This record gives sequence, structure tokens and C-alpha cells, in this order.
Amino acid sequence: MGSIFSIDYIFEGLKEIKDKLYKDIKKYVWKIRPCSIDQYILRQIPIFNNYFTYFLINWLKQWDEEISFKEMPKSEVLQVTWGDYKNYSQKVYYYDSAVKTEEMFKEIMKNRKIQFSRCGQA
Repeated sequence: MGSIFSIDYIFEGLKEIKDKLYKDIKKYVWKIRPCSIDQYILRQIPIFNNYFTYFLINWLKQWDEEISFKEMPKSEVLQVTWGDYKNYSQKVYYYDSAVKTEEMFKEIMKNRKIQFSRCGQA
């Protein structure tokens, strides 16, 4: 198994903003409610997701060349999953640089054909 890196830190800015807003609203008692701040923060999350997606699309394709990934150890396979809500995550990027031959492909297809033909038997 390869290395796992977490990027939870991309949302730290939202926590800092939320904490500051909670502190600042004390002087506006009942004019600005904490639930309004919570709603504001929730509306920012899709914006962060869009930036993250843009970053993946434009820079991860060149992960072996891009300076942002210089310190990251390189391996033949890179997989990025996104999310962790109730153990739900989605594969958003997968790159396998291992050399694959036509013979390997034919062998995989042959094995899958055998598995599918067995599924139809009672």
C-alpha cells in the first residue's frame, strides 16, 4: 500500500473565519445570529470544492513535473479520493504509470470472460 496524505488543512481558513465571526457578532446581539454564520460557512464549502477540482484538473495531470508536488514521494500509482462523510468517499483521480502490454490486456479479458460465463451457470 502506498502513502496516504490528508489535505484537511484546506478548510482551516473557513474555521478561522467562523471563529472570528462568532467573536465579532457579540457586539450585535440578536441582529446577527450564529445560525446565519453557519449558513454562510456552509455556502463557502462548494466554492472550496470548485477550487480543489480546478487544481486537480489542471495540475495533477503533471504531478511528476509540477513544483507543488515536488516533496511528494512518487510511485507507479496515484489515486485521489474525496470525502469522508459516514465513510463515503469518491475516487476522483486515478493514474497508473505501470507499463501494460497487449498480452496482459488479453489475459485479463480472457479471465473476465471465464468469470462471466461461470456466472450464468446454476
